[in-house]
Amino acid sequence: MKKENIVSGIKNAAVVATAVFTMNSCGNKQLSEGQLQIAQHKTDSALRVHPEYTIANATLELCEMKIANYRDANKKIVKMYARDYVKKNIKDAALAKFMLGAMNDDAVLFSLDNDDNENDTISVNTFTTMRYVRRTQRWFNDMILYLNGRYTEQQLLNSDFFNVVNSAELKRKFEYNTKQIEYVNSCMEFPLNRKNIIQTEVFNKYQKEVKRQR
Repeated sequence: MKKENIVSGIKNAAVVATAVFTMNSCGNKQLSEGQLQIAQHKTDSALRVHPEYTIANATLELCEMKIANYRDANKKIVKMYARDYVKKNIKDAALAKFMLGAMNDDAVLFSLDNDDNENDTISVNTFTTMRYVRRTQRWFNDMILYLNGRYTEQQLLNSDFFNVVNSAELKRKFEYNTKQIEYVNSCMEFPLNRKNIIQTEVFNKYQKEVKRQR
């Protein structure tokens, strides 16, 4: 939710900046910060009850939720098949224990894609072991980069991970979820464009209204 608020704020700021630039280009005097805030407040109030805007916004939220669900499913199956691979194929008991432990502890897992030990709860030995894993088990590092959001689905598909964890079933499931993510993403373009257009139009309307009243 916090991330969505930040994104919304950035979009609103972009709309304000665009409108101000348009007025200045036409030789109009720029509105003061206070006047722009009044226009933005009226815009926000109007958009909350604007039928097409609310539909577009709801559609985008639904798409984002579906993408998150498919991505979560991909991460779960990646970890599941990786665990099976480690148990069956990693003969070094200490290394296998480290890899399985890391996959079962998100706090550790999400700290292992960086050589700098900035987390006081992660031991130096853990980071030293991870450096060794990077050199000898590249596929595991590829998985960590994906789980931590550093790799996209396509980047993981192009990495060593699927060559090493050689499972046709895993790849089939992962590719299906990835295609669904790509499809839902493509469906977001129209409502996103409509949302931005409506937001700009409504803001321009109230900006002109505030300008007439000053």
